[in-house]
Amino acid sequence: MYLELYGTIAFDLALYLLLCLIAPKFVKKAKDYVSVHGLLAVAIGLAFTILVPIIAFIFLLTGVLAGIGVFMALVYSVVLMINAFIVSVVANEFIADKLKIDDKFKKGLLLVPVSLVLWALRKIPFIGGIISIFVFLAGVGVVCTYQYDKRKEA
Repeated sequence: MYLELYGTIAFDLALYLLLCLIAPKFVKKAKDYVSVHGLLAVAIGLAFTILVPIIAFIFLLTGVLAGIGVFMALVYSVVLMINAFIVSVVANEFIADKLKIDDKFKKGLLLVPVSLVLWALRKIPFIGGIISIFVFLAGVGVVCTYQYDKRKEA
């Protein structure tokens, strides 16, 4: 049980460091997507969760588009792995704004208790399943919404 907790915190910290180096705009904008388009992000996450595996499977069956189908499946699996982390980052940004923390190092340290609380909430019997589903859909929706807005700006 504690090994999973330590793994979650280490994974979140490592990805946060990587995200701050590679995509600092995402860290800043992720909070805005949830605060402005919260339910839309959840709805997009639901659509992504249902449609991408179906479309990837259809592409794999055609043979001609099998490469695209495999790529879609790989992107889908990566998004599934990082969705809880994305929600931790969004919650971390909300809390950091309320506490007026601007330093990336302090935000990284704040990510530890935020990840701990999110992990604990997901472990509550009965309610934890509902929270896990919401976290899953919100995380996937934030990633999809960010990609859509990034393409719209370009």
